[in-house]
Amino acid sequence: MFRRQIPLALCFIMGVTMMIHFFIKHPFVQSDMLNEASNFATVIGLFAMFLGIYSLTRVHWMKIRHRRSDWFFSYLLFAALLNMAILGNLIGTGADTPFQWFYDAFMVPLQSTTFSLLSFYMASASYRAFRAKNFEATVLLIAAIIVMFGRVDVGPWLLPDTSVGNIPVPGVNELSNWLLFVPNNAASRGIFLGIGLGSIATAFKMILGIERTYLG
Repeated sequence: MFRRQIPLALCFIMGVTMMIHFFIKHPFVQSDMLNEASNFATVIGLFAMFLGIYSLTRVHWMKIRHRRSDWFFSYLLFAALLNMAILGNLIGTGADTPFQWFYDAFMVPLQSTTFSLLSFYMASASYRAFRAKNFEATVLLIAAIIVMFGRVDVGPWLLPDTSVGNIPVPGVNELSNWLLFVPNNAASRGIFLGIGLGSIATAFKMILGIERTYLG
């Protein structure tokens, strides 16, 4: 019983506490209560971090022990985890420290490689999505071509701003900016509005105990 009731009570208390400080301007709510809630969140986050480290260590230790697929990469994970933890705690995490050097020498190139590989998947998905099979797909294809040409240097050179008689004809650069800042902004605001309303509804369901999937 208490395994579910206590987390539900904590979720309700913390959710209400973080919500009411937007509407009640009393000094106690704006300072003391909010600070206490932030301290609770910090402590819970610290315990969650140690729990995550324990879970990660256990999973990879079992992987090494049973010689599962790619088990030798788990040794690299343990070496990197211990190395960064020791350097960060003993020497510090400043700009000219070994901790920062290891981050810049290993983490940054790995992140760049990962994101560069995603571009091939994006190109493949774009090829499948930009087929002019219907009216909507044709509009998407034309808009994508205009935006891509407007983002590269050769686009304004091939299709510059011009005029027919006294009527100005916008070039690809101006058309690209219009597509990005007018229709794209309108669609983005609608999407973000929907995300916000969905997040509010989900938060209320969790605070009131209707949504309990996070309990496991």
